[in-house]
Amino acid sequence: MFLCLYVFEVLPTPEYGERILRLAHRMLAPGGLALIQIKYDEGRWLTRPRRRSYRTGPAQMTTYAIPEFWKLAARVGLRPEAIELVPENELDERYAYFFLTRP
Repeated sequence: MFLCLYVFEVLPTPEYGERILRLAHRMLAPGGLALIQIKYDEGRWLTRPRRRSYRTGPAQMTTYAIPEFWKLAARVGLRPEAIELVPENELDERYAYFFLTRP
């Protein structure tokens, strides 16, 4: 199993996220499960990445549109199985939990 929570949102660019997904693919045995949490972009100005403010707001560094992350996972060889959206919780808002397997 590969578990990655509260990581993708503080990465400096989406390319780093792709590298982590490739590592997950390499580490998982066939049939293995990855649970990855991202902060999702709703297409509004307020939900876009904030790459200029790493010192003051690292939790907004990298956000993904849901279809974009789904395609990225498939491109690196992981099979998206399910997604759970959490629009808001006691810590923050706009979290997506992806359940991915390695075929």
